[in-house]
Amino acid sequence: VERAMQFGKSERAAKERGMVSLFGELAQVDNAFEFALSSKNGEISRKQLLAWEKELVGVYISKHPLSYLSDLLKERTTHTTAAVTEELAKQKVTLGGTITEARRITTKKGDTMCVVKLEDMYGSVSVTVFPRTYEETAELWVEDTVIIVRGEVQIFREEVSLQCISAEPLHQVEEEMNRKQHQVWLTLHLSGEDEKAVSNDIMKVQDIYRYIQERPGRDHYEILVANGSWQVRLTPQNNTMQYSEDLRTRLEEVLGEGMVEALVID
Repeated sequence: VERAMQFGKSERAAKERGMVSLFGELAQVDNAFEFALSSKNGEISRKQLLAWEKELVGVYISKHPLSYLSDLLKERTTHTTAAVTEELAKQKVTLGGTITEARRITTKKGDTMCVVKLEDMYGSVSVTVFPRTYEETAELWVEDTVIIVRGEVQIFREEVSLQCISAEPLHQVEEEMNRKQHQVWLTLHLSGEDEKAVSNDIMKVQDIYRYIQERPGRDHYEILVANGSWQVRLTPQNNTMQYSEDLRTRLEEVLGEGMVEALVID
């Protein structure tokens, strides 16, 4: 990033001196300043791009990083930070988010504890980790770590915080953040109107539903039901899945080859 910014300054200076026209050859600038933005670099991870956005602009421009993990977090948590209010005092909750601040404290006995700021897409909350729990989970309390925290809601001077009981890392963070999002269409051609055909189609739908439920994720799907003379588009209330080539193969075994279409949307 620093090299790119320096290049921008150098190019601007060159233009001001008349060395390069507005639509001039960039190669002239590259040669003059011995710098070129390489096109051979590997694809930059989504996590890194978001980190650059926050560092250079101060806010996330595209998406909040945790939006890519929302399905994983929903499965593992009971509340968001915004839902942790005074009404939940002394109750146990499970939160998930990113550690944005971490401050270690040494007690009078010489033990180490930690106070961190846990942030999700809806807000943030202070989490206190006392020595015994800290000793068991010390490696987790690092900034930018995505974790799941179970704790008891505390109220002190009208401020809501969480006393940590246990914590664990959220696995597959990089994999899930960098995975492309898909829109999927499943086409079901009805077999007929007699009892046997209807029963067969019902079994197909049950198989499809089971395969999808086994693979929760953030991809969306719709079902196109057709009988030759008409077609209906159905969008289930919970129409999410984790699309993969393996799932595509399983679904096409039920629906037929070519009856599953997927489009990358993110």
